[in-house]
Amino acid sequence: AKLSPTDHAMGYGLPLDISRDVLIPRSDTEVLAGRAIELAKEAGEAILEIYKQDFSVELKSDNSPLTIADKKSNDIIVAALKNIDASIPIISEENKLLEYEIRKSWTKCWIVDPLDGTKEFIKKNGEFTVNIALVENGIPILGVVHVPAQQITYYAEIGKGSYKLENNITSILKIRPLAQDGVLKIVGSRSHQTPELLEYVAQQKLKFAA
Repeated sequence: AKLSPTDHAMGYGLPLDISRDVLIPRSDTEVLAGRAIELAKEAGEAILEIYKQDFSVELKSDNSPLTIADKKSNDIIVAALKNIDASIPIISEENKLLEYEIRKSWTKCWIVDPLDGTKEFIKKNGEFTVNIALVENGIPILGVVHVPAQQITYYAEIGKGSYKLENNITSILKIRPLAQDGVLKIVGSRSHQTPELLEYVAQQKLKFAA
């Protein structure tokens, strides 16, 4: 289904009562989802500015790469989330992780990966994202995945469904039953494949080839 931005409050999956042309009141979660989408896109723009240039690469303690784009995106997202509601703690890929003894009492927190796919960013193949999620009592209640190089945003809210936003058009995403058409699709990392993943793929190929 295709929905125009006017079919959504703020253009982000928040339905409009077409018969009365009156916006359905938005919940706090819907408001936060809209803000997270705008924030992911803002961080994505900052990432693309660096993407167009030459940049240096550092190595973190676990030997994973780090660029100024990771840091810039993280700074934008963390500052804005604190401004939205400073009482909600933030777990970010680029922030120091607090001890579990502190985190275990949290009932709500943001989880952020400001640049997911740094290796792909370095390769300049466009396959990197900005990820923001809000978790409450251990359950994700909203999530945003923005693809800066493609200008596509995927987002979801608990109880409301999942959406794809592209060229100012919002499409409702529908998940088909597993292998309903006899085809199993497996998603894995291009840069982080493991022997376990390859073994699983081989097993499924045999299973579905029968």
